[in-house]
Amino acid sequence: MKFMGRSSEIIIPLYKCRVNPQLEYCCQIWNPCYIEDIRLIEGVQHCATSKLGSGTEKLRYDDRIKHVGLMSLVYKESKI
Repeated sequence: MKFMGRSSEIIIPLYKCRVNPQLEYCCQIWNPCYIEDIRLIEGVQHCATSKLGSGTEKLRYDDRIKHVGLMSLVYKESKI
């Protein structure tokens, strides 16, 4: 399936529906022992949000996820 736009109104709901559940599925992922594992998991969301249009690609990662209404996956883990 190919989408013509990269607006956050389209991409973020798709990300929350299709990608986030895969990342949150195993509890072992949310208790990683190595910093590199944390970076790899967070990198999925970083990559997805960096491809959004409408000027959000120029924001820092922390500001970008706030702007589109997401939470850092590492922060989310500490809330569980």
